Amino acid sequence: MNIIFRVDSSIQIGSGHVMRCLTLANEIRKKASVKFICRVRKGHLIKKIEAEGFEVLKLSGEAIRYDINEFSPVDWLGVSQEQDSEECKNILKKNQPDWLIVDNYGIDIIWHKRAQKFSKKLLVIDDLANRHYSCDLLLDQNFYQDKNIRYKGLVQNNCKLLLGPKYALLRKEFLKRSHDIDNKCINRILVYFGGSDIKNNTLKVLRGIQSSKHENLFINVIIGPDCPHRNDILQYCLYKKNIECFNFVNNMAEIMNNSDLYIGSAGTTTWERCCMGLPSIVIGIAENQIKPMKAMELAGMTFFLGSEENVNSSSISILLDKILENPSVLKKMQKKNLELVDGYGASRCVSQMLIN
Repeated sequence: MNIIFRVDSSIQIGSGHVMRCLTLANEIRKKASVKFICRVRKGHLIKKIEAEGFEVLKLSGEAIRYDINEFSPVDWLGVSQEQDSEECKNILKKNQPDWLIVDNYGIDIIWHKRAQKFSKKLLVIDDLANRHYSCDLLLDQNFYQDKNIRYKGLVQNNCKLLLGPKYALLRKEFLKRSHDIDNKCINRILVYFGGSDIKNNTLKVLRGIQSSKHENLFINVIIGPDCPHRNDILQYCLYKKNIECFNFVNNMAEIMNNSDLYIGSAGTTTWERCCMGLPSIVIGIAENQIKPMKAMELAGMTFFLGSEENVNSSSISILLDKILENPSVLKKMQKKNLELVDGYGASRCVSQMLIN
């Protein structure tokens, strides 16, 4: 089989789309040839994709003037759908993929229908359910109480939906889980806000932890490769012996397995944490994180503090003290998380592609 991914990353849109596509690509490559189409934008991860052994077909043309959707807070695509599909057309005509996999919130049925002329099948990875789609498979790995009706009227009748965390795209390393939460003692906290952390939530959280009433808390901080506040964070941590800072890491599963609590953003790491049984305090850094995190909090699977603009160091410290005074609540959360995600989502997705 011949597979092509159309996915981007940037400081503005983050790294999560590329990272979950890489997970799926590594699962697919056992059975097919895989290539990527990516636009060159500031903060791209093209070198990361190439380092994992995949060819990247680059889009770098100048954007023709166009109007961004007024309801979208982010310019996901960087150009109009018409321009993007036109730039992709020759690549798709030349490669004639058996499956085209698209992961971009700026692409909808307009782009899909144009691309379907040159691809046998189309898989869309999404979690917004806010536009119309034309595809054979649609994957939404998020936790929603209304997951079975979210895409009603948005997809065609022949589209098969792969919904919920059972399809979460996780690397195989997350199957190796062994850590068990101690009911009496929480020692190590992991802080992470993805690839860029534009609003510097990391420093906000560190100050909240440091002002906690509980001593002897050790903190691992992961700073993304495009974080504009790297120097401020490093300066804050410089003389604090209980804080260790890491650059973008390749052993996230190991770090999670050695942690008792996570404080950070939602996104792709949500399912990694669930699979490892790592309880969490989550802060929303994007609009599409709010609804699923509220649903997960209601189900006892996370603590959700709300959107980043409504969270300060004091609210973090207050919740942390409350949790640390009753750590048994984390044990219950761990159990629910482990039941939600088993780590085999990527293989389930590939199996569905093979039978369609």
